[in-house]
Amino acid sequence: MLFEKIVGQQALKQELIQLQQKDKIPHALLFLAKAGTGGLPLALAFVQYLFCEKKTAEDACGTCPSCIQVQKLEHPDLHFSFPTVPSKPGEKNLSEHYLSDFKDFCKSMPYGSSFDWLQYIQAENKKGNISADETRQIIQSLSLKSYQGGYKIHILWRPEYLGKEGNVLLKLIEEPPAKTLLILVAEERDQILPTILSRLQVFQLKPLSIDTIQATLSKDFAVEPKLAGQIALASEGNFNLALQLKDNWHNDSLPIITQWLNAVYSNNGLAILDWVDAQATLGIEALRNLFQYTQQLFAVAMRCSITQQEPTHLTAEDAQFVKKLIAIKLDIKSYQTIHQAITAFVYQISRNTHLKSSLLKLSIQMQYWIKNNKIEQLA
Repeated sequence: MLFEKIVGQQALKQELIQLQQKDKIPHALLFLAKAGTGGLPLALAFVQYLFCEKKTAEDACGTCPSCIQVQKLEHPDLHFSFPTVPSKPGEKNLSEHYLSDFKDFCKSMPYGSSFDWLQYIQAENKKGNISADETRQIIQSLSLKSYQGGYKIHILWRPEYLGKEGNVLLKLIEEPPAKTLLILVAEERDQILPTILSRLQVFQLKPLSIDTIQATLSKDFAVEPKLAGQIALASEGNFNLALQLKDNWHNDSLPIITQWLNAVYSNNGLAILDWVDAQATLGIEALRNLFQYTQQLFAVAMRCSITQQEPTHLTAEDAQFVKKLIAIKLDIKSYQTIHQAITAFVYQISRNTHLKSSLLKLSIQMQYWIKNNKIEQLA
């Protein structure tokens, strides 16, 4: 993974490069990254940069033997630990049992979450963890000499899954062997053992902006800019979610939402029924995407109402729509109620509820919540 392939995080990339250039790399690092912001990809890009034999001031070369080994996740001095479940009854719960699967997961879903990973290995309802046996494996692997005479690096993905047995790593963190790096990648700071957290140098990844996600989708995935903007807004800064939405986003959603809200706001029952009939044919995935996007438009309108600021980082059409939502002058409670209702709707349709009934129920609820507000057509 090259730094140039990481979405956003420009300042942090440069900081990591400077640490290497000044030979001031801490031996225990924590990349703290919310879901879909790139913690694991950034860790892999940093590892590749460290191992690269022909690195530049901006990035690894991508072509030397070490770069190729890291890109294949086959470098002999790179090790991984991650949440797992016992592969067989009575068997030790170790990452090595799933290493091949994890490498495939990293290549196919580098921005994926631990939930995605546990689904990937078909853990079903089992709760993954990083076991005491695994912590002992970490200590053992890092106590050995490096194969290629340079760094030995261990990436521990999602240390939140460590129980109290994770404290056995404290000595390793405080007094590591020479040229040894332990890189932890987490999403939730408050779920990491405090004894471990206090011994790490923390690097915080920033949320991905709508502009960054939109530009990446347009440039690297050939998504039409207007649709890329809608997907970026609906993804809430989660690039993994944006990639999932990309594969299930088939139409310009704004006219569909505008038609629905105009029917709702004008109390036009026949128009609502016609709209419900049309959208019920879309299927669950398309409806989920449509209403996640709707939810974010309302969220932007609420924030702009509170801050008295113009909507930014939106397409011109989205910004104009948000301004019309703001003009309705819903109170905060109404915005929150609408948000909760759409969340409940998305959950219900995911459980295979009757689509027409759920769409009609939500439409009627929307009429009730706004009936005392002055309504104007949105288009």
